[in-house]
Amino acid sequence: MFLATTALSDFWDTQEELLFLGPWCLREDRRQEWEGLRYQLLPNPWEDRQRFDDSAAYLDAYGERLLGSLTDYLNAAHRVSHGTRYWRILIGPWLIHYLHAVYDRYVRLTEAFSRHPTLRTTVLDPGAFRVPPDTLTFVTGLGDDPSNLQMFSEQLAHLGYAFPRKPWAAPEQMAEQMPKISGWRGAVREARARGYGLLEGTAGWIRRAKPHAALCEMSCSRSWLWALAWRSRLRAIPRDAAWDRPVVCEGPIFDERRKGLAALSAASEFEQIAVRSLPQHVPTLYLEGYDRARDATLSAMRQAPPVIVSAAGWHYQEPFKFLAAEASARGSRLIAVQHGGGYGLFRHAPMEQHERRAADTFLAWGWADHDSTRALGNLPSPRLSQLFMARYGRPANRSSETLLFVSTAHLRYPLRFDSCPIGIDTPAYLQWQLRFLAAIPDRLRRVIRFRPYPQEFGYAVRDQVTRRVGPLQWDGRQPLAQTLNEARLVVIDHSGTTFLEALRHGVPTVLFWDPRRSEVRDEAAPFVETLRGAGILHDSPEAAAAHIGAIYDQPSAWWERAEVQEARHRFIERYALGRREWLTSWTRAVQDGLAASRETGSDGQGVGSGG
Repeated sequence: MFLATTALSDFWDTQEELLFLGPWCLREDRRQEWEGLRYQLLPNPWEDRQRFDDSAAYLDAYGERLLGSLTDYLNAAHRVSHGTRYWRILIGPWLIHYLHAVYDRYVRLTEAFSRHPTLRTTVLDPGAFRVPPDTLTFVTGLGDDPSNLQMFSEQLAHLGYAFPRKPWAAPEQMAEQMPKISGWRGAVREARARGYGLLEGTAGWIRRAKPHAALCEMSCSRSWLWALAWRSRLRAIPRDAAWDRPVVCEGPIFDERRKGLAALSAASEFEQIAVRSLPQHVPTLYLEGYDRARDATLSAMRQAPPVIVSAAGWHYQEPFKFLAAEASARGSRLIAVQHGGGYGLFRHAPMEQHERRAADTFLAWGWADHDSTRALGNLPSPRLSQLFMARYGRPANRSSETLLFVSTAHLRYPLRFDSCPIGIDTPAYLQWQLRFLAAIPDRLRRVIRFRPYPQEFGYAVRDQVTRRVGPLQWDGRQPLAQTLNEARLVVIDHSGTTFLEALRHGVPTVLFWDPRRSEVRDEAAPFVETLRGAGILHDSPEAAAAHIGAIYDQPSAWWERAEVQEARHRFIERYALGRREWLTSWTRAVQDGLAASRETGSDGQGVGSGG
């Protein structure tokens, strides 16, 4: 039997029966490559949810141990003496994704050879291996075949297998183009950007000698941030976290500094593989490019602001991460702000855990219980407050027939162990969509407007849906808030940001997802249960379809019931906090952050101090 590790069919031997390592091998948009072949599909190891839970806990513990080792190693490599927090801010998101991906691939490979010891395969020639320049490139690569083929090939070699090697070069591909903007609209955007840049520079100069909070990578309208700046009397200033000179990511240099990563200590076979693979996966920005990036950061920073606030900068925004790491080393206070769904809800949420560990304070959308240490607090979301705010549940749009169905991404490869099935078991997620569409009454299927994720990731979602249930209306890419206004009823099949926005908006909403795969933490369970009791959340696509069939003609009769609105209100006040006067809450939060920085003596220091 021949092992096919990825969807790159050039690495298959179709003369033998194939063992596909995962469903990512069976791309729907390349169905002609595998349809008709003799094959088996390796079972998903994470169907065992206890095993999944144990693995998530183990990876968190091992990640903390390895971060400590990398802190010592990188300090020695760069002749600096930063603490673990500094390196957590810089490399933490990469390390989480690296360990989770390597572990998932390791488990699948070892299970395949345990079941079929005589498997053959073809691996990627090491001459085609690539080292990522930064975290975003690494994580993006985890979603496609070449990077995973490299990872599988490395692991097989580390496990002692010697299989035939084959070179491979990525075909020329056209870069994805952003939709073109007409000339005048483009000019308006450019002028607006220049205007905001000048405004920020002027405000920063005015406040340079006085303590202020820098608002970086906030994932909301710049005009909202400037409204906050004026309300706070420039105690909070929007700021672009950018290097003041181009930082070209150096290519990898396999000298003792890079190769020495493979000698870090390891306590198990998996840990040995993870460590031995480090030289090929540590981004060049953190080794070869570190000095340039740090110099550019210090040059642009001039003086560290006493407080730095960010919602979306903690994962992939390298200039921001360098700014936050350097500023925290000089005493600045870091505040992370929730920017999406899953926070406070998911049983396993490694990126939430990372942000909470990296920042001094984490501000949530309502689920933070009282914390005298100021490490956790609540703050209304500007986006939910501005775009989706509803005092009461909105009545159904009686002039509309639209049943809006909102889906999410169909990632092919697992990215990390969290309580969202996308990637871990995408085929099961897609099957639930198809089951819902098949179960919905025929008279309602014609009024469904399906809002897919912009990218299909090889699953050919439109083709699959059309083939299984017939033609549907497909939603365009207009803003979600506008689409919600036009809907009679909304159905959402995943636990993420969108269902929080819909519930906060107030449009009649029905939810369904698999509770086994979208596990919630214990403290969230009572709030989720209230949604079930009110008929808002359902545990199967058939139950959701039956409920929609019963309420579609008069959705308001159900939606406006006191018990339904009480359940909705209780949930959004806990997990989708919004306030019409959100600026008042944010101004107070900025003042509290500045007060805390004064109490701890973290007024920000010049670039010549700290470390």
